Amino acid sequence: MADIGAGSGRLSLDLIGKGHDVIATEASAKGVEILRRTTAKRIMSLVGDGLLPLKRQMAVDAIVVAGMGSDLIIHILGQRHFLPYNPVFLLQPVQGILAVRRYLAENLAVIHRGGLVADRARIYASWEVSFDGIGGQIPIFAEFSQDPLWPILCSREQQFRRHKLTFPLSPKEYQKTWEELGYWNTVL
Repeated sequence: MADIGAGSGRLSLDLIGKGHDVIATEASAKGVEILRRTTAKRIMSLVGDGLLPLKRQMAVDAIVVAGMGSDLIIHILGQRHFLPYNPVFLLQPVQGILAVRRYLAENLAVIHRGGLVADRARIYASWEVSFDGIGGQIPIFAEFSQDPLWPILCSREQQFRRHKLTFPLSPKEYQKTWEELGYWNTVL
């Protein structure tokens, strides 16, 4: 696996603890040095922008891109063409979930799984996707419609709605929920 923008290596260490071999990247040499100290050199740490450090490495099955905003995640996903293989991406933006979801739809990503994750008082979207050029078009956020956190996320966004939501949402109301917000890059 690869952990892009690994920071201090907390997620990388968790992945190693679950039996994965991990390559971690950081944008700066200083960041990689911190990563190497934190992980006691148990992880291959590479310096560079996004996916670019992986283009000369052995293929990885999965690439984790988490803990970043939508602009950075979209930038990183845009580099996937530099890889000589087609991995699965595990994505978890900290903000801008609609921007990431639209990018996935526009770039024919196949969404294998999607879910919402609660961490302390915040709710994050997460996806497992691949890009093989044969993406299926599913309604935006249909992957979350049965998630128990969906009503909570929608309720938090209620202040941006013109009318009150009632659950369970009909498919039409479900789509309208996100179309009406107009404040897509909110920190949820």
